[in-house]
Amino acid sequence: MGQKVKVAGVQMDVALGRVAENLAQIEAKLQETSAAGAMLTVFPECALSGYCFDSLEEARQFAQPVPGPATAHLTKVCQRLQTFVVFGMLEAEGDRVFNASVLIGPEGVVGCYRKVHLPRLGVDCFTTPGDRPWQVYQCGPMKIGMNICYDGSFPEAARCMALDGADLIVLPTNWPPGGQSTADYVINTRALENQVYYLAVDRVGDERGFHFIGKSRLAHPNGGDVAAELHDRPAIFYGEIDLEVARTKRLVRVPGKHEIDRFRDRRPDLYNRIIAPVTAHPPYADQPTGLHQQLWAPWRLEFLQPAESAKALPAPSCFICRGNEEQRDQENLIVFRGNHTLVILNRYPYSNGHLLVCPMSHKADLADLTTEEHLEAMQLLTRFTQIMRELMKAEGFNVGLNLGKVAGAGVPGHLHWHLVPRWAGDVNFMPVMADVRVIPQSLQALWQMLTAALASAGGHEPS
Repeated sequence: MGQKVKVAGVQMDVALGRVAENLAQIEAKLQETSAAGAMLTVFPECALSGYCFDSLEEARQFAQPVPGPATAHLTKVCQRLQTFVVFGMLEAEGDRVFNASVLIGPEGVVGCYRKVHLPRLGVDCFTTPGDRPWQVYQCGPMKIGMNICYDGSFPEAARCMALDGADLIVLPTNWPPGGQSTADYVINTRALENQVYYLAVDRVGDERGFHFIGKSRLAHPNGGDVAAELHDRPAIFYGEIDLEVARTKRLVRVPGKHEIDRFRDRRPDLYNRIIAPVTAHPPYADQPTGLHQQLWAPWRLEFLQPAESAKALPAPSCFICRGNEEQRDQENLIVFRGNHTLVILNRYPYSNGHLLVCPMSHKADLADLTTEEHLEAMQLLTRFTQIMRELMKAEGFNVGLNLGKVAGAGVPGHLHWHLVPRWAGDVNFMPVMADVRVIPQSLQALWQMLTAALASAGGHEPS
């Protein structure tokens, strides 16, 4: 067998709002697991802060930035012990609070994951949904991915990380009653279907009327248990990750007669329904005004300008010009750079795959464009309709140009064409209707998909 890595899970109680006390407990347990030879120790969701807060204002008091005081303290601990730790916390960024898990090693913060799928439970009623794609992080010789609690119920999340080479996926969690089936069946299923190790670490104890069930476990790629604590008491458990087992995706049971490879045998060409626009659904019963009932439109703020002519808008205030100058294309969602033209994912799309085709020069009128600029913009509109038909199976398109502020141009000083893919039965732009929520595909995932397709077709790669 191959190289083995010892890992630990700490099933523990957490004191709501008592950050210093929880941090001291994390440090003490980390010292214990490190002394036992664990290279990585995983703690529960919100292990630093507790979970059952009654409002965003209450939770925000116990949120910290990453990096911040808690991560700095645990970095020193990991440096001294030469170990790695994953723990749950509330991450503060500006006015937003995320339910996060952080991976720290001897060199500092290795990665921070923000919970993507939010149930209506505890602090997740108020936190901001995660806005970053799933990643795989180097943890010594091992590659790990992170999910949090409810994320484990979505197989796409684990599959993304497994495809990116994860040996181990960790799931800090807070399972209340009702989570028994997830604890009993889902964890092992995620391990089996991805041929990876899967480590779920739950908390125990009671918090504001909720009892947490424990039942932490480390699942083997064959779907069995490496270690399990099938009770609701504090415990520390250990297991070994065999890297060769996790990286051997082709399973030969009877040579030539019974062989499977769950990655090679996939049929992604038939999975388009998974990324198709989601049919809106009503909010939870008695949902208070908040995340699921708001038509949230902060992006309009940067477009609000004094009543001046469109051409008076200075180029430095234009997000198209900033993106062109900064050369940080993934961050600015630029999927293609031509000689005179940018193709950008609309950060706030009317439908999934909404693109903006923009001349690089800051011009407000069609008459201002050179022949070369006009021709390349039209060629790219044509090219990207073909790409969207092939890649996303788009059945039609809205293609348009709002020329001037009175015509509805969001950035009237900089020409840009809208290319909006459409499907039979999809939403019609931005419906403002009671109890309707439109959920798009992750912009970062879409950016990666488009740029990869362009690169494989020989297109210019973004910066």
